[in-house]
Amino acid sequence: TKDNDGNIFKSAYSKHSNSYLKETNLVIDGEKYYVGYGHSTTDYNKSNSTINKVCTLYSIASTQKTYDIDYIISVGLPISQYSTQKENLEKSILDYNNSDVYFNGRKMYFNIKKVFVSPQGLASIYAYKNLNEMLGEYTIIDIGGGTIDSCLVE
Repeated sequence: TKDNDGNIFKSAYSKHSNSYLKETNLVIDGEKYYVGYGHSTTDYNKSNSTINKVCTLYSIASTQKTYDIDYIISVGLPISQYSTQKENLEKSILDYNNSDVYFNGRKMYFNIKKVFVSPQGLASIYAYKNLNEMLGEYTIIDIGGGTIDSCLVE
């Protein structure tokens, strides 16, 4: 998983501590998670995926510098799943607002204001800081856990 600050972590979690690793503690609705190792998946349906929720909330928590921040999240789905799962994934992520989240013992306050769901690969273009300066055509290739998606952006 990668955020727009350039932080990268393995999309995996465990409910058990690994004392050999420097780890952070994420608690969601009373359940403790250790992120970056352990359970990983390529679930077909990401709408109700625990790993999707854990990694999204970890990314928010680990980059949050002040309280009460509004977030706009851009995510992608494989093209074959886009039309059937788009609305459910958006609702599912917006529902994360109802989660009680602690990061390294600190209560997290956040608001996911908007979720943009697009075909995979295309979501990465929104992270580009100078989007208005992009001229020409760009091909985006996204190599995922079970799919390879590409799109042409003009």
